[in-house]
Amino acid sequence: MKLQTRKSVIRLTVLVTLFVQVMATLLVLLVFPIGMWRYQITFVTVATLLLCTPVAFVLVDKIRQNAQLSAELRRLLNRDRLSGAASRDYFFEYMAENPGLEGVVLMVDVDHFKRINDTHGHLVGDEVIRSVSAALRQAVRDDDIVCRFGGEEFVVFLRANAAEDGYAVAERARRYIASICIPEHELQVTASIGVARKSQADIIDHVIHRADEALYTAKSDGRDRTVLAIETAQPADDVAA
Repeated sequence: MKLQTRKSVIRLTVLVTLFVQVMATLLVLLVFPIGMWRYQITFVTVATLLLCTPVAFVLVDKIRQNAQLSAELRRLLNRDRLSGAASRDYFFEYMAENPGLEGVVLMVDVDHFKRINDTHGHLVGDEVIRSVSAALRQAVRDDDIVCRFGGEEFVVFLRANAAEDGYAVAERARRYIASICIPEHELQVTASIGVARKSQADIIDHVIHRADEALYTAKSDGRDRTVLAIETAQPADDVAA
């Protein structure tokens, strides 16, 4: 039973009270003679309701609060504080726990970000990072992962069946990013994206490398564009492993 609401706390408190009542009743039946059963069972019933119920409620509610605090702490540790996207550590931990996931990896890099920082200042750069993160999360589904990879780079894992599907999502994300405008600084934001498919057998580091190479091509070809990595055969030693 997940202790997320007061109702769940009350339900568990009732269960604990009933359990204590049953155990106390069994103890009475084992210890006391038949003639004293009625009196002793009445006594333990009243004592359970008056003592056990409030104590159980306080303890169960404290467990609920601690569980919520732990969940919030995990959420904060798994999130990049500036962008609100998943952290790099969370991304690699998740992929390590699910090595057989199939999908598509996007490497996203904000174009001319150093120029933005140098020209408009780091606070504006921070605003750009937050806006790009929001645009990426808007472009993908809830069960996809948007991670701030470092600096102005993001990595996105899409649960897409084909590279072409991932490419379509990447193009949607690129258009969302291109619509970002910070008028007080007359700043238009764009991003370049590399796309690579991950099969069940692929190692995530290799897929990120291929997506990064596609991203480099997108940068070299003029930026503000999406490039799909060429599918390559898996090395024989990787297959054997």
